[in-house]
This record gives sequence, C-alpha cells and structure tokens, in this order.
Amino acid sequence: MKQRKSIRLPFYDYSWPGQYFITIVTKFREEHFGLPHRSTTQEEALRDIVENTWQEIFDANCQSLSHVLMPNHFHGVIEITNQENDQPIDHLDIKQRRRMKLSKLIGKFKMTSSKTINDYFEQQEGTRPFKWQPNYFERVVRNDRELDNIIRYIEDNPLKWEADLLHNKYPIKENDAMKHFMNSFSISKDDS
Repeated sequence: MKQRKSIRLPFYDYSWPGQYFITIVTKFREEHFGLPHRSTTQEEALRDIVENTWQEIFDANCQSLSHVLMPNHFHGVIEITNQENDQPIDHLDIKQRRRMKLSKLIGKFKMTSSKTINDYFEQQEGTRPFKWQPNYFERVVRNDRELDNIIRYIEDNPLKWEADLLHNKYPIKENDAMKHFMNSFSISKDDS
C-alpha cells in the first residue's frame, strides 16, 4: 500500500493553541450536499447532519470561528484555546502525532458524520455508502489578516462554486491543487 506523504509542518504541535484552516473533501469529490438554499430534500438532510456534527465536536478548549459546507467539501476554521499537550514533538513519529487535538477533532467529525449519513442512506433505496477522502488539508493561521482573508473566502465560497478548484469540472491532482490553495492565504511579513 502506498504511504501517504505528510503535508504537516514538521515540528509544529497541532494541539497548541492557535487557529487552523481545514478542508475536508468527499471521496472522489462526489457531490452530496448541494449549495445553501439550492439543495434537494436529500441534500438538505445531509447538510443538516454535517452541520449538527460540526457543532457537536467542540468542547471548552476549542471552537469553530467559521465554516461552510460545499457540494463536495467542507471548509472550517478551528481555534484551539487551551494547551493539552506540553511535550515537545520533534521526536514524535507520524503515528504519535495523530493523537494530537486537531486530528482528533477532524477524525471525530469525519467518523460521526459518515456514520450518521450512512445510517440515513440505509433508509433510502439506491444510495451507496458515503465516505470522506482519507486525511484532510490544514493550514496554521499565522496572523489576523490571514484569518480575515480565510473567513472572507469561506463566507464567499458558495457564490463562487462554479470557479472552485474542487468543482468536479476541473480534473486536478488534488494534493498539488490543495497545497497551492492553502498557501494562497499566506501574508508576507511586509503585508502584516
């Protein structure tokens, strides 16, 4: 089996307090959710499941600053406010790093939403199992201006669906496109 290459910052602890921009994509970029105010009854039911699951994953140490559910992907900004892991991570391998706060939150979100959606699908005829793609994309938000740009992007995303890099009309190699996309929010030191 092919080993996935980590795109995480090598010595950054993803349980540290901070803000994280995440993107989660459906398997094969299948469109399950429609757009806000333009979705079928089934898509609306799935949107409700994902929205409710997103709200339920947070605790006193973290919160959602912004999010949007698109037809085949989900963007969110998570703020972790309390440090739960004090140990340095330069010696941790990839399996140990998976235990960190951010990946636990995303794992719980993906697992719970997938299970609930598939429970819903069991009641429907002619549907196939729902899956998210393995992994997710994240970016450490580096400053307030970058946070503002990301939140503006999230809020405007439904209006720009036809031009979205994750729209199925664009055949792309997702890791390269997402890496470019996530880096597009960078603010140089001169701009901050």
